[in-house]
Amino acid sequence: MKAIITAHTLVSDFVTTLWTPFFVALFVVIVAYAFWPRNRTKFDDAAHIPLRED
Repeated sequence: MKAIITAHTLVSDFVTTLWTPFFVALFVVIVAYAFWPRNRTKFDDAAHIPLRED
């Protein structure tokens, strides 16, 4: 039985091989940025914005 190459299998292989590792790496970078100690004051200030009375 021959393997049938369709657009669906090509797209699926492309997404699996290229986009999944890209988005995993992007997620790791975002999490590292969020937990980086230098950014703590920015995120703490942003967290208190709804509690401020101007």
